[in-house]
Amino acid sequence: MKKAGSNPELNIVSFDVPYPPDYGGVIDVFYKIKELSRLGIKIYLHCFKYSRGKSNKLSSFCENIFYYPRNNNLVSFFSKTPLIIKSRSSPELLRNLLSNDAPILFEGLHSTYYIDHPELRSRKFFLRAHNIEHDYYNELAKVELNLLKKFYLKSEFLKLKNYESKLEIFDLICTISNQDCNYFSNKHKQVIYTPVFQGFQKSFKTKLKTYALYHGNLSVGENEKAVRYLIKEVFSKLEVPFYIAGRNPGRKLKDLIVKHSNIKLFGALTPKELDIIVSEAKIHILPTFQSTGIKLKLVHALFTGGHVIINSKMTTNEDLKKCCIITDSAEDIINTVRKVLKEPVQDEILKSRENVINEKFSNRKNALTLIEKFYK
Repeated sequence: MKKAGSNPELNIVSFDVPYPPDYGGVIDVFYKIKELSRLGIKIYLHCFKYSRGKSNKLSSFCENIFYYPRNNNLVSFFSKTPLIIKSRSSPELLRNLLSNDAPILFEGLHSTYYIDHPELRSRKFFLRAHNIEHDYYNELAKVELNLLKKFYLKSEFLKLKNYESKLEIFDLICTISNQDCNYFSNKHKQVIYTPVFQGFQKSFKTKLKTYALYHGNLSVGENEKAVRYLIKEVFSKLEVPFYIAGRNPGRKLKDLIVKHSNIKLFGALTPKELDIIVSEAKIHILPTFQSTGIKLKLVHALFTGGHVIINSKMTTNEDLKKCCIITDSAEDIINTVRKVLKEPVQDEILKSRENVINEKFSNRKNALTLIEKFYK
């Protein structure tokens, strides 16, 4: 590892513009960049711009920032390369990567189009695995109702599974969960678990309000399925206020919500407004039907003083499970909500959360681990 002050350099290729940090993947990218910069790493950021604009904020942490368009054309769909990767190809990106000899950190398989390019053969390559991508797309396909979207998701699943043959090119794979670490360790010799980088503020002492909360991106089929389940099987049978906070809810979901007087939708919150509604919730209720990756909404909830109710698929991490209440049926969820609504979170649970936050989700500690691996 290079000594502090020697200005080690790093190219980071991001699948999206990582500001504002308002959804799962870019939260990890943004706070990783911020912490690596604090520790003296000179960062050249390359990001694909399609639904988000350029960001002056990123200039505070990067030596240089390059933006590239994402090419979602019909021809790319018929390529053997997955569309999420093919659409993030740019000759300008290749030229910029060749303009220095710094290692390259690829954020997700999405950004790895040029990993087997002959002119980059001598470079150090690192992968931040945000998911087991083919599993993720397969699970999304299972819950997708639109036949055209389902066909696309199944196609990406098959292409991504085949694309994993290129994993051997990387010098190091950094996974976002223990479960993913176990998977990739069977395919590569150099794999480490590096917990998600985040910007959540601990709010154990916040005065809580009497509502249960689900939060997540509602344009994702997995999240919409969880919300529909909670409405139909749980909160339609309770008088407890149930808040749903998430971006891009569909019309059918909105129509379902308005049928219930105890259920309220918050569909367009700023990051600050989301922090407030999360920190003040008496109960966080976060089931999932897709056990892939790390769920940022769970990490966010653990930074608060509210009860956290999850099902078994939400996490396989034993440390995180100790911080939560695990229920796997609608009847158990109903009974648990009724019970904990009248009780504070036990001190031993809050202590467990404090330990997890300090040990697993320290941005500084995790950034130092990456620096040691990147520059040893």
